[in-house]
Amino acid sequence: MRSNGGEPSVRRVAPCRSVRREPPCRSVRRRRCLENTRAKIDPLCQQGDISEGARFDFDRLPEDILCHIHSLFPLRDAACLAGLSHRFLRSWRSFPNLTLNHETFNLNIFDGTPFERAKKLVDRFDNILHNHSGTGVKTLDLDVSHCVKLITADHINNWLHAAVKPGILEIAMTFPVQDKPMFNFSCSLLSSAGSSLQSVSFFACGFHPTLRTGCFKSLRSVYFKFVHITSEELGCLLFSTVSLEKLEISRCDQLTFLNIPSHLEQLSTLHVLVCQNLQLIEIYAPKLTTFCFRGPPIKILTSDSSHLKHVSLSGVPFNGMIQYATAILHSIASNLETLNLASSKEAFSTIMLPEKFLHLRNLNINFDGIRFQRYDYFPLASFLEACPALESFYIWAGEYDLSWKDLALQDSNADSLQIRRIPEFRHANLKKVSITRFFPSKSLIELTYLIIENASSLECLTLDTGYGFDTSGVCRRMNKFDVIQALSGVEAARRYIEGKVPSSVKFTVLEPCKRCHIAKLSQLSTVGNDVDPLCQQGDISEGARFDFDRLPEDILCHIHSLFPLRDAACLAGLSHRFLRSWRSFPNLTFNHETFNLNIFDGTPYERAKKLMDRIDNILQNHSGTGVKTLDLDVSHCVKLITADHINNWLHAAVKPGILEIAVTFPVQDKPMFNFPCSLLSCAGSSLQSVSFFACGFHPTLRTGCFKSLRSVCFKFVHITSEELGCFLSSTVSLEKLEISECDQLTFLNIPSHLEHLSILHVLVCLNLQLIEIYAPKLTTFCFRGPPMKILAGDSSHLKHVTLSGAPFYGMIQYATAKLHSIALNLETLTLASSKEAFSTLMLPEKFLHLRKLNIYFDGSRFQRYDYFPLASFLEACPALESFYIWAGEYDLSWKDPALQDSNADSLQIRRIPEFRHANLKKVSITRFFPSKSLIELTYLIIENASSLECLTLDTGYGFDTSGVCRRMNKFDVIQALSGVEAAKRYIEGKVPSSVKFTILEPCKRCHIPKLYEL
Repeated sequence: MRSNGGEPSVRRVAPCRSVRREPPCRSVRRRRCLENTRAKIDPLCQQGDISEGARFDFDRLPEDILCHIHSLFPLRDAACLAGLSHRFLRSWRSFPNLTLNHETFNLNIFDGTPFERAKKLVDRFDNILHNHSGTGVKTLDLDVSHCVKLITADHINNWLHAAVKPGILEIAMTFPVQDKPMFNFSCSLLSSAGSSLQSVSFFACGFHPTLRTGCFKSLRSVYFKFVHITSEELGCLLFSTVSLEKLEISRCDQLTFLNIPSHLEQLSTLHVLVCQNLQLIEIYAPKLTTFCFRGPPIKILTSDSSHLKHVSLSGVPFNGMIQYATAILHSIASNLETLNLASSKEAFSTIMLPEKFLHLRNLNINFDGIRFQRYDYFPLASFLEACPALESFYIWAGEYDLSWKDLALQDSNADSLQIRRIPEFRHANLKKVSITRFFPSKSLIELTYLIIENASSLECLTLDTGYGFDTSGVCRRMNKFDVIQALSGVEAARRYIEGKVPSSVKFTVLEPCKRCHIAKLSQLSTVGNDVDPLCQQGDISEGARFDFDRLPEDILCHIHSLFPLRDAACLAGLSHRFLRSWRSFPNLTFNHETFNLNIFDGTPYERAKKLMDRIDNILQNHSGTGVKTLDLDVSHCVKLITADHINNWLHAAVKPGILEIAVTFPVQDKPMFNFPCSLLSCAGSSLQSVSFFACGFHPTLRTGCFKSLRSVCFKFVHITSEELGCFLSSTVSLEKLEISECDQLTFLNIPSHLEHLSILHVLVCLNLQLIEIYAPKLTTFCFRGPPMKILAGDSSHLKHVTLSGAPFYGMIQYATAKLHSIALNLETLTLASSKEAFSTLMLPEKFLHLRKLNIYFDGSRFQRYDYFPLASFLEACPALESFYIWAGEYDLSWKDPALQDSNADSLQIRRIPEFRHANLKKVSITRFFPSKSLIELTYLIIENASSLECLTLDTGYGFDTSGVCRRMNKFDVIQALSGVEAAKRYIEGKVPSSVKFTILEPCKRCHIPKLYEL
C-alpha cells in the first residue's frame, strides 16, 4: 500500500498487553533467583509461621526414626526443615536439643545497640519456645551473657518453665557476670527434672539448694562458675547426688570450705579453681583419680587417695605453691602418676621432699611471671630424687628482665664455670626433659648439667628459648624484646650446654623463627632527638632594690628559705642579695603545683616539656650547694622525661649536707629509674629522711652508713628482701619505716640494732610471707595485707597495732589466734576485714592494758555475719574504755528473718552468764542496720557494762574530718532509715537513763532530699 505521495505507508500497531516478552538470559535469571532467596525471611523470624515447601517422601520412615534424624541437626537447620515438611513440623514441636545463644541465630554481638541485640534474642527465644510443646527436651543450653538490660528474671523463668520438664538430661545456663547475680535458679524447677538430669552447668547465677531440694540420682556432671552458692548449700546439693562423676567449681567466692563426701563413689574428676575465700578442702571420695586446684595454698585433706593419679596445683597468680607442694603433697596423694605445679612467686628456692613418689612418671613445673630471674632452679633436682620412676620432666622457666645479667656467667664458658653437683645422684628412668623460656641462668645450667651427667636413660633434651608453639603447631607471638631474650638464651645454650650433651641424646635448641620472630628486630624505629630550646621563664632580671644591707647574710638566707620555691624565685628577681641566696636555695620542690601547672592542660608531651624546662632552668641557676630538701615529682610525666634527665637533676642537687630526699615517678611494671646507691652514699652522713615512690633501689653492704637517717618511706619500690636488709643494716637512728606495695619483698626482718625505731608500717606487699620484728622499742605497728606469719621479739613497748585485711580476708579470726604472741601490752587495737569465714571468736589470752578497740567490717558480705561473738573481745579486755564498730554494708533487699513480727520484748536474745565489764565508757556503731546479732551485742553491752556513759548508733557514714555529713545516695538513705527504725524499736527502750544514747539519722538537709531524686 502506498500513500498519496507514492511512498509506502507504515502501519503502526499498538503493543498488546498479552504478548509475552523474550525470556531473560541465564545470568539474569540466576541473579533474580539469588535476590529472591536473600529476600526471604528467616524461618526463625516468622513468628512461628511455617509454610509448606517441597514435599519429601518420609512416609516410609517410622516417627521415632524421623525424630531422631531431626534431632541430629543444629537448631537453626532443624527449624528450616520444619518449614519443609509437616512431619518435621510435628518433630520440631518436641525438638530435644535447645541451644539458645547468639551463634545459633547468627547474630553479631557487636551489631546495633545492646537493647536491639537483646530484643532480637528475646524474640527468637520466645518464638521457639512458643512453638515448642515443652515435651521431649533433652538438652537446654541458654546463653544470655551478652544481654543485661532487657532480659529480666521473668523472661528466664518463663523460658525455663517452658523447657525444663521431667526427662531432661542436660541444663546449661550462662548469664552476665555481675556482683549481684541476674538470676537465682529455682531449686524446685531443678527438682522436677531430678530423676533424669545428668549434667548441670551454671555460669554467673545464684543457686541455693537445701536438703529438701530433692535427689539427683542420675546427675553425673556439675559445673559452677561465678555461681553464688555457699559451702552449706553446695553440701546439700552433693548430699543429694549419688552418681556424680565430674565436679568443677570455679570462682565461687561465697565458698569458705568444700567437703566432698564419701558416698560419691563414682566421682573421678574434681576441679577447684580460684575460689578466693576458700580455706579448706576435704576430699573423702574413694575413687577420685584427677584433682585440679588453682588458688592460694590452703589446707587440703584427703582420706583414701590410693586412686588419685593426676594432680594439678596452680598458684597463679598466687605465690608459694611449689614450696607448699613439697611440704603437703604426699599427704594428699602418694600414688601420683602425673603432677603439674605452677607458681607466680616463691619465697624460698630450697626444696626438700620428705617422701618419695614411687609411681610419678610425668612432672610439669611452670614458673609464671618475671620474678624468677634470680630464682635458684638447682634445688628442683630434689623432685628427681624423690621420683625414681619419673620419665618426663618439663619446666617453664618464666620471664626475665632483659637488663638482668647473671654475674656468675660473666667471662666464663662451659669448662671454667664452677657448678654444683649432688653426690651419688642417679636416675635410671628419665627419658624426656624440656625447658621452655630457657635463659642465661647459672642455676638453670647447673640443673641441666646434673640431668645430662646422671640420667643414664635420657633420650631427648629440648631447650626452647621462646614460647613454644600453639596447639596448631604455629609459632607463638613474640615482640622485639622477647626475641632479644630468646637469642641470649640460644647463645647460653650453645656456649654451656651443647658440648656436654652425649651423642646418644637427641639435643634440640629451639631458636626464634626467622620468618615470624627475627623480623621483629627491625620493626621499632628510632625516635628523633630534636628538643625545643629551653624555656626562659626562670630568667632572673633586676628589679626594685630593697634595703637588706643591715641584715647579716645568714639571716637573710634563712628568711629566703622560708618562702615557697615560686615566691623565692620572684624575690630573687627583686634583689641582688636574694639572687645570691637563690643560688643556694635550700628547699627544692619540683612538681606541677609548685609551678602552677595544670596537669590537664595540653598534651602529655607539652606538660612534661614545661616541667622539664622549669626544673632545668632552676638547677642551671643553682650553685648545687646548700640544698637541704629535694622533692622531685614527675609522676604525671612518662614519655619525655628519661633516666638521663633524672640523673642530671639528682647529681646537681644531691650533695653532702642534704637532709631530705623525696622522689616520685610514674607507677610502671618496670621502674622508670633506679636510684643510684653511690649518690645516696655521698649524702649518707647528713641524710635524715628518704621517700621513694615507684623507682628501683638496690643497696648492698657497700652502700655506706646512714647514721642520721630517721625516716624511710618506700612505695612501689623495686627492692628485694636482701637489699632492704642491707639498707637497714647501715642505719642506726631510724625512727619511722614505711613499706608500701613493694611486691619484690618476700620477707621483712627488722633487726634489733634499730633501737630508736618506734613506728613501722607494712602495707599491701602482696608477696610478703613473713615479718620478723626485733626492734626493742617499737610502739606503733600498722599492717595491711593478707594474714601472714608475724614474729616479734621484745614487744613490751608495742602499744598501738593496726591489722587491716581489706581487701583480703580472715583478719579478725587471725587476730584472735595470733595477736597475743605479737603484742601483749597493747593499748590501742584496730582491726579491719573484708570477709570472715567464721564468726565464732575466742581469744586465748587477755589483753590487760587494751583501752581502745576499733573493728571495721569493710564490704557488703557481713549482712549475715554473727556480731554477737565479738563480745569475746570485751571479755578479754577488762580495761577497755572505747569500743567502735563499723558494721559494713548490707543488701537493702535482705531482711533478718529473726526480726520479722517481733519487738524489743518478744525478741529471743542470747546472753553470756556472769559477763560483766567495769571500765567500758564509750560504744559507737557506725552503719547500724537491722541485724539480730548486732542488736544482741548492743543488749549485752547495755545490760552488763556498768560504767557505760555514751552509746552512739550511726545509721549512715558519719562525718568527715571537717564535721560535714558524708555523701549518701538514695539507697544509702533508705538503708539508714531502716537502721533508725530498728534502733528505735529494739534499743531505745532498753538504754538506762544514765547513758547518753544517740541515734544519728540521715541529715534532713543533705540526705533526705536524695529520696526524691530518682
